Amino acid sequence: MYGDGIKIVNTGIEGMTLAALWADALEADGDIGSDIDDIKIATGKRVTDHNLYGVAAIGSYDPISFQMWYAYLQDVTSLFAIETALNFDVNDDVAFGITGQYAFAHFDGEFKDLVPVEDTKFWGIEASAEFFGVDVSGGYVRYEAKDGKLGLSSFEDQGSFIAAGEILEDYSIYEGKNSYWFVTAGYTIPNTDLRIGADYLKGKFNEEKADEIVGRLEYDYNAKLNLTAWYAHAKYKDAVDLPDKEDVMRIQATYKF
Repeated sequence: MYGDGIKIVNTGIEGMTLAALWADALEADGDIGSDIDDIKIATGKRVTDHNLYGVAAIGSYDPISFQMWYAYLQDVTSLFAIETALNFDVNDDVAFGITGQYAFAHFDGEFKDLVPVEDTKFWGIEASAEFFGVDVSGGYVRYEAKDGKLGLSSFEDQGSFIAAGEILEDYSIYEGKNSYWFVTAGYTIPNTDLRIGADYLKGKFNEEKADEIVGRLEYDYNAKLNLTAWYAHAKYKDAVDLPDKEDVMRIQATYKF
């Protein structure tokens, strides 16, 4: 996401990064699920027309790391998020980790009067392991808006929240109570930088029960060129306003200058 503004970063404390930002011109890209037409009709502005302020404290003291964030989108919402992680590198080939996250979003009172949104809570936990080219992870995520109304936990896309899959979850706009569990697995073929992987998640998304499976291929050709491809299949149970299933495929090449 792009914007015009100012960011200040301080690394004077060993192991700590302190940051603050202000932006007054944000790009209205397609990943902002909260930037729906109803908001512009009700307020006269898109959510990207408001100033964004934020502060953060990020620390790393092996094996513990943490992040604390506060963001305020003027006249719309404020968001607090915290992450704590433990990571253990046994050797060059074996590593274990566990990450926990919590977030709370509070909407401005006048904004609530105009748009059917409510305050939200998010929490998730993920355990992961890597050993001799194999990587696996598993976890549980729950995010909900009060009173079954619309809410958000991330301003754009999934942010840096724990996530799996490609179709079902959307932290930038959702309805009511949502929760799912997931597992992922992959294998990087030695001396090739080619990874073959898969995700599986199952839960409740926007009041609909569903599951999703994703197949992945990732190849780092060199330090500048990366190739990725994935195919995702989602299946809805007893869907009312949705098709029974959904399929999405993506092929991407990224070259960094």
